[in-house]
Parts: sequence; structure tokens; C-alpha cells
Amino acid sequence: AGAGPPLPEPRVAPAGEAERAQVARVLGFAPPVPKEVVTSPTALADFRRCPRQYWYRHVVGLPERGTGGVRATRLGTAAHGVLEAVDLAAAPDGEIARLVAARPEALALRPSELDALAADLRAATAALRGEVAAGLAIVGREVPFVLALPAGAPRVFLHGRLDLLARRGRAHVVRDYKYARPTPASVEGYAPQLGAYQLAVEAAGAAAVEAELVFLRGGPVVRRLPPLDARREEAALVDAGVALGQALASGAVDAFPRRPEVPAACERLGCGYVRRCWGLASLTRTASGRPSGSAAS
Repeated sequence: AGAGPPLPEPRVAPAGEAERAQVARVLGFAPPVPKEVVTSPTALADFRRCPRQYWYRHVVGLPERGTGGVRATRLGTAAHGVLEAVDLAAAPDGEIARLVAARPEALALRPSELDALAADLRAATAALRGEVAAGLAIVGREVPFVLALPAGAPRVFLHGRLDLLARRGRAHVVRDYKYARPTPASVEGYAPQLGAYQLAVEAAGAAAVEAELVFLRGGPVVRRLPPLDARREEAALVDAGVALGQALASGAVDAFPRRPEVPAACERLGCGYVRRCWGLASLTRTASGRPSGSAAS
């Protein structure tokens, strides 16, 4: 059989107005701003402190410099797990070491780190037993909650867990454990998320709620936070949650502005993205006035 007629050469026709409109519609699509925002107190505290930090940490997922990285996260996770599981009424010192060794994080930690962690947790449990003997009543550990704000017509939903919920006299006590050392910068950095914890306990019917940070590394140190202005904190959380929803709907880095005005302020907060945000030249210009250390987070 002979060859058929030659096929015509393909030609690309220029796009018409209809095709251009379809492409523009796809490329210019912007998701609507959500009517409700669901997040955690920790993530929302990051956004309130610095939207750009939130973008790097929660949207892009970039690792941080100089904050301990994955190892610090593993130590903190192990510490929380042991403090949730340990029998405070009867656990001997050897039980702490056994619980530490049984944690999955232990497979990726050095023996020296595990020994130090066990020693710190023995000190923490001993101190807590002493407080219980003196009248502190433990209500629960790792208590889950959902806080809907504002009440009645919620737009922001915060979910999380309370490391420790207790009663001291007529007041409830919310405690948040941090496997870090206490510094003014670490207290400043960690304190904002506890406002949501206090509001959640108040929403459940508590008449008075106190908040405390417990720093575990090197021995337990308790830092009681100032009394909370509940109405002001609720309004601030709602405003921040709505702003977060708008920023996430945009998706652009410009929707997450850099908040501190100078890199030294970022370093005092222990942010691990200072070099990425400000660049080496900015850090060099401010090095002479920079603090000697930064807090672990």
C-alpha cells in the first residue's frame, strides 16, 4: 500500500480574548478569607510576636539556627511525655530513668543528654511532690481543650493541651513546661501562649486562674506570670486570629511582615531566622550592641 497524503504541519493559533481571560482567572485566583480560623495558642503567639517568623516556621517549615533545632525538640517532647506518665505518688528515682529510656526520642539522643534529662526530671518530680504535700491539688496532666472566641459567635478556635492543671486554694493553676533555662527573654517569648490557656480554664467555669512557666533544664524554676486582663486578651486573640486567616489566604510572604524593627530585638527573643531576615551585613553593624546570648526555644 502506498503512503497516504502528507499530514499538515501543526500551527499554534494566537490566544484570543476568551483564552486570555481563562488564564488570567487561574493565575489571579486568590482563596477567600476564611470565616473561621483553627490554630494552636503556640502558633498564634508566634504570629502575634512576628508574622514573618510564623511564615518561616509554620508555612515554609524552615529549620532555625542557634535554637537547638531537632535535638531540643526531642528533649522537650521526651520531658513532656515522662512528666505526663510518671506516678507522682510513688515513683522511685529509677522509674524516671526507665521512662526516659523508653521514650522513642531516646533512640536519637546521646547518653549524656538522657542522663541530664533524667536528672532534671527527677528534680522536677521531687519538687512537684513537695508542692502536692503542701496543698497543691493536681486536676490533670496534658488536659486537652478547645477555646472558641469570641463566645457566642466564634471566629477563632484555639486547640491544645495544658501540661498541668492544678488547684491552689481557690485558684486554678495552669502550668506550661519548657525544657530550657529561665532568662528574661525566654519568659518574654513563652508567656503569650498562656493567655489562651487561662481563658480556656475560665471558660470551663474557673473563678480565678493563675499561669506559671516551669523551666526544667538544670533544675525546676517556676515563673509566675502577671494577672491576665481577660477581656483585653480575648480581643487580642480574636484580632490576631482574623489577621492570621487573612495572611494565610493571601499566601504571599508580604502578608507576613517582619515585626521587630532591629535585629537585636529578634536575637533577644531567640529567633532562629535572624540571619535570613536581616542578612549578615545587618548583624555585623549591630554586633557591638548585641547581647552575649539568646534564649533556647
